[in-house]
Amino acid sequence: DVEGRLPGGAWVELDFHRDGTLDKIEARPPALAPIREVTALLPETLLRADGFPGDARFEKIDLEEDAVEIEGRDAAGRRFKADYTADGRMTEWKYD
Repeated sequence: DVEGRLPGGAWVELDFHRDGTLDKIEARPPALAPIREVTALLPETLLRADGFPGDARFEKIDLEEDAVEIEGRDAAGRRFKADYTADGRMTEWKYD
């Protein structure tokens, strides 16, 4: 695991699988981190996905082999959870 500060000042923790691939990115509570500051770590298919919340702030981004889950707040401040397949297709978007 690695902890660090993003350019905008938010603290994040990166968790890795044993094989070195990225498993999860979490913002240190209670703060949220801008998704735009971690796009270099995210799969291109996700970045090109319809509805990708590039202007949102995240609590957690889980990167599984066959799916990605993002939890955070959209640009309007509403809490959301979004699920994507590995090829970038959105399978769920819900507001809390």
